[in-house]
Amino acid sequence: MTMKIAFVGGGDATLAFLKFFEKIPGAEVMIVTDEFRDAPALRYAAERQIRVSTSHLDAVKHPELDVLIEIADSRADILALIREHLPKRTTLITSDQARIVYHLLSSVIEGEFSAIEDRFMRNIKDMKKSIADFSTITKNIDILAINASIEAARAGEAGKGFAVVASSIKDLVKNSRDTLQYVRSVLEKLTLIHKDMQDTRQALKPKNSDDTRTY
Repeated sequence: MTMKIAFVGGGDATLAFLKFFEKIPGAEVMIVTDEFRDAPALRYAAERQIRVSTSHLDAVKHPELDVLIEIADSRADILALIREHLPKRTTLITSDQARIVYHLLSSVIEGEFSAIEDRFMRNIKDMKKSIADFSTITKNIDILAINASIEAARAGEAGKGFAVVASSIKDLVKNSRDTLQYVRSVLEKLTLIHKDMQDTRQALKPKNSDDTRTY
């Protein structure tokens, strides 16, 4: 289910929110308003094809709106008018409430990322150990197969049957090495995914938790 969101105010705080909600599945920012068209959040929203307006009242012209986040230094009469025309189904979040919500969501997502990352890294570590063990076993089997081939050749006619077995073991070792190489390539991709997770987690962190303008 999609949560439809509008922002009143286009400053740095709204910009932080926009970047935050970009990474939240199911969140759709419908409009960002500010009295100044060059406000940072308006520019950012326009670049991403999100509707922008210099009239705050445009933010309440969406009856399907779920949440309106009010982060603006507008005149009290304008804000009162916005609240008066707010659709009944829409939840209003004020600037102070927005700060709390932002840090709460950041903390929850940070915690979820940390837990997922811990499990992810444990699994990668286990996979690396398994690959190393499997590689050692494969090398030992290969050595045994080579020795078996040598002994079968020495045995002449009597060793032909054993030579067939040794050849089959060599084929098995080759297939095992191919599989091992594939698993290693998958592990490399997982490592890249882990890096993406770290980058995303970093992007979700507030830049300055003491700054009420940027959260």
